[in-house]
Amino acid sequence: MKILIAMLCPATLLACTFGCGQAKPEGLPNLAPCTVKVVQEGTPLPNATVVFHGTSPDADRWPVLALTDADGVATMKTAGDFYGAPVAEYTVTVSAEEVVDKGIDPNDKSEFPAPRVTTYSLVSPEYGDAATSPLKVSVAAGKNHFDLDVGKKVHTLYKPDGKH
Repeated sequence: MKILIAMLCPATLLACTFGCGQAKPEGLPNLAPCTVKVVQEGTPLPNATVVFHGTSPDADRWPVLALTDADGVATMKTAGDFYGAPVAEYTVTVSAEEVVDKGIDPNDKSEFPAPRVTTYSLVSPEYGDAATSPLKVSVAAGKNHFDLDVGKKVHTLYKPDGKH
């Protein structure tokens, strides 16, 4: 019995370590590795959301997005968990925000006072809308890397209706 347990423990550990990944969703196409570097006025843009919008219905079926790191680089993921992007043509949107915490309103006497925050867009609104973004990429089989420039720095009050 001890021999059986000694043999099963390493096998179970290996199976869980290497064989317990997320199952690929049905219909998910093959993905090509893809990174994007976002700059603004020549400086890397950290914490920006990058979204690929397919220019055809098939390409737009699977969400492709990522967040840039401190160097402005995003490693694109499809369907939230799978590295890479389907081979296709895309319009790219980029958005970045700054949230300024202004503390609790001293006049708010409710049991759970809401914090006062102001949100600013750090990227021109044209880049945040697939209908107006001039950013286009073509993902091909094999490794892909795209350098994207989102123009001048802005600090525009964000409004939920999308009008800045």
